[in-house]
Amino acid sequence: MDAQQQFDTIEAYLAGELKGSALADFEQQVKADTTLAALVDEHHIAQDAIELLIESDLRKELNLLREKDSTRTTKVVEMPARVAPATTASGTIKRRSLFSILAAAASVILLIGFFGSQFDSSNNLFDEYYDGYQMPESNRSGDATDVHPFAIGFEAYKAGNYEESINFFKNIPMEDKGYREAQLHLGHCYLHNENYSAASTTFGKVVESQDIRFVEKAEWYQLLALLANKQQDATFKTLLNKMIDDKGHSYHQKAQKLNAEL
Repeated sequence: MDAQQQFDTIEAYLAGELKGSALADFEQQVKADTTLAALVDEHHIAQDAIELLIESDLRKELNLLREKDSTRTTKVVEMPARVAPATTASGTIKRRSLFSILAAAASVILLIGFFGSQFDSSNNLFDEYYDGYQMPESNRSGDATDVHPFAIGFEAYKAGNYEESINFFKNIPMEDKGYREAQLHLGHCYLHNENYSAASTTFGKVVESQDIRFVEKAEWYQLLALLANKQQDATFKTLLNKMIDDKGHSYHQKAQKLNAEL
């Protein structure tokens, strides 16, 4: 028996595929040949190790996908607990071959890769189109005494203290003449803090105000917030179509390009 035949026979034995006299003969060989018995044990251990490693890796991948896609309603099927392999009538352990284990794992990994790329597409597009946000200077005219009333929020944002910046802009009252500007700044703070739902709501307030100074920016950034939140709903489509149809819109070309990539 050459090495390939020996490998195939051991695989068939562990899978419970040897029957009758072929099974009895092989079991006699295993009892009489310590080298062959050791090879069978090695195959047995290798199969256990591969199955455990594959199962562990797949569980990790599925958990990562579940975390990334927590805002969607897609049902992720739990992997069942590992069950001990069945035995044949003669007591031989019935196992899948190494080839079938690896082939099944490869299929599942390919599917995970495919669906993972689908789940990540919104985030990838958001990263592509969101080019950050530059807060105004705290000193408006270059004069150290001419400090912008929102300076505390600006500086917190620039330092990456988004929670502090959020708390500042949230406390600007509606009657403040800078309220709409503050809401625009607040929306960007939420984006950087990855609170996309709050960002969308905040930019939406600016859109509703129809303040000519900020409305087009707010529409575009609300669209991106909805995209990052995987919320391509009626609001998203309305905003996108408005920018596509309005050739004079500041974000007309970007909206066209985004639409082509969706």
